[in-house]
Parts: sequence; structure tokens; C-alpha cells
Amino acid sequence: KREAQTKAQSPKGLEPMASAISPEELVARIQLVVRQRRIRLSEFFLNFDRLGKKFCTAAQFRRALDMSGVVGGLEDVRGPGLGGRDHVEAALAELIDAYADPAHPGMVRYANFCAVVDEVFA
Repeated sequence: KREAQTKAQSPKGLEPMASAISPEELVARIQLVVRQRRIRLSEFFLNFDRLGKKFCTAAQFRRALDMSGVVGGLEDVRGPGLGGRDHVEAALAELIDAYADPAHPGMVRYANFCAVVDEVFA
């Protein structure tokens, strides 16, 4: 009964940050967006990787996803665990951690991420 009172008092649509989706689930949702919109993510990372090293900074990773329209597209495929902008931000931070390059601190292996996302086109 106490839980029902707590839920009734909280604003509609807000979920605790602990319910953010896993990086794997976020990738699945990103795959839905890129498939629907026919987006090739790797094209948006090329501006940040002029030397062809296949990694970029975390900020560049976020910027490439923003430029591609994927982050905005996640609102169209929003489901359980991906509430408002704060939840998207938390999920993207976990995604960045999942593809972080251990050999290069602060860098993200975008090529590995793009390869996984592009499996939707195979």
C-alpha cells in the first residue's frame, strides 16, 4: 500500500535512475532507429577520426550519435526503462563505458559499436 502511495505522489512517467536499460538493450533500440531511418552510423564518426584509428573521444561519440539523429530517434522507440532525457543520458553513458578503449583512456571504439549496430542490415 505504501508503494502505491509513493507511485501516486511521483510525477507521471518518472522512473528511478537505477532502471536505466543495459547497453545491449540500448544497442537493440539504436538498431531499430538506424534500420527504420536507413542510417549508416560510421559515416558520422569519420569527421572525428581523420587518421583512421577507429576510435574517438566520448564527447565525439555522443556528438556523432546526436548528428545522426539516433538520440532523437530513441524517443520514437522508447519503452520500459528509457523514460525521459535523463534516462537516455544515463544509458548512453553506460554504452560509452561498454565500448571504451582500455588501451586509450577517454577513448571509445566506435568501429566496434558501428559493426554491432550494422548487423541489423545483414
